[in-house]
Amino acid sequence: MLSKRFTKAFRRVSERTKANLPSTEKNYDPFQDDYELEDSGYGSYQRMEYQSSQDYPEKPTALVSPQESVKQLEATPLRRSPTVTPRNSGNFVRTMRLLSKQRKEGPQEHDTFDIFFPEQSICRARAIYFTTRIKTHFPVVIPTKTYVGEDPKTLDKLYHTIVDRFYTYSYVNSFMPNGEKRESILAKFEYEMQAFNPKYLEFKGGREAIFAVHYALNATFGDSLEVADKVALVQVARECIENCLESEERLNDTERQCMYNFHKLMSGQEWPDPNLLI
Repeated sequence: MLSKRFTKAFRRVSERTKANLPSTEKNYDPFQDDYELEDSGYGSYQRMEYQSSQDYPEKPTALVSPQESVKQLEATPLRRSPTVTPRNSGNFVRTMRLLSKQRKEGPQEHDTFDIFFPEQSICRARAIYFTTRIKTHFPVVIPTKTYVGEDPKTLDKLYHTIVDRFYTYSYVNSFMPNGEKRESILAKFEYEMQAFNPKYLEFKGGREAIFAVHYALNATFGDSLEVADKVALVQVARECIENCLESEERLNDTERQCMYNFHKLMSGQEWPDPNLLI
């Protein structure tokens, strides 16, 4: 008797539960992965309708385990990150590699000379450095009356004379032993520079420009070059020398030597050993 009552009560509860559940015959979709389950108040699941691609939820970010993040932060001693160099520094890097290669091949004649006469090596490299910088600022053709400024041999003579005068100026002022000969040479230098323009000597690079460039212009072209053109070229050289001196002040001895060699090789010209030109 008790079992029959229990069976009838269970059937009534089942029928009420089925009546409250929504019908799934029409809404049934076999691809259940396309549904997003959402917890509703009455315990059923409804399908979310997306109108456009912008309504879709964002893709969840993959979780990273703490062990992997620690490994990523650890520095790998065997791998080295590439060094990014500016584009305009490629010529300098290639020049330094070329110098290193030449050193490995063996000592040259100039290397042996530099060991015994380091002061002359410094004066020579500095003179070529100044001249190469001035050459890049000078016009390709020097305007003269007789068109001699268009002759490549004459222009080579001009720049070789400038190198000799720069070499003489550095050697006499920095490395020549004190004595009557040095004093007489310095007095002659001072007279030549004062004859050009005394006020011009107050500017940085003025002495070097008058001593080397003005002398070379007179020795190479003479009267075929107008005085106004000479003054203009000396002014261009003075400004260039001023920049060279400022560059030297920011570098140490080794860096200056690298700078001298770099500009010498980039000039693309063979520079003979300078001579004292008093």
